[in-house]
Amino acid sequence: MDESRRAIAALTQPLDEPFDVTLAATAEELSERLGARLELDLATGVHVSPANREALLRIVREAMTNAGRHGRASEITLHLVNGGRLELRILDDGIGFDPEAAANQPGAFGLISMRERVQALGGEFRLLSKLGEGTCIEVIL
Repeated sequence: MDESRRAIAALTQPLDEPFDVTLAATAEELSERLGARLELDLATGVHVSPANREALLRIVREAMTNAGRHGRASEITLHLVNGGRLELRILDDGIGFDPEAAANQPGAFGLISMRERVQALGGEFRLLSKLGEGTCIEVIL
């Protein structure tokens, strides 16, 4: 069902739509389904290549889904900065986890795929989480 929604959204969205607009729409739709409040702090007029756009949107979907389903987050915040480099940060107020222990758990494919997507783009992936303190995922391109 999620894949169908993404395909329909991708087919109906303008090709030259700024990334911040697409990101906001994606995050708003997902936060509604997760039942989490959403705070957006997005630089405007951000343009990224189609490959980067798709990878970044998949990372946001995975991070937000993890925050809602596993982290039981009630609020998710997205920051997008476009200076000399693009910085995307996804923060949640969920229950947090031990990143080292999670990396060794079977089924940690979401964390692995996010990291691999960022590395494939030549970027930097940071995961900060602590039990009881939520999670922060940073992507720097």
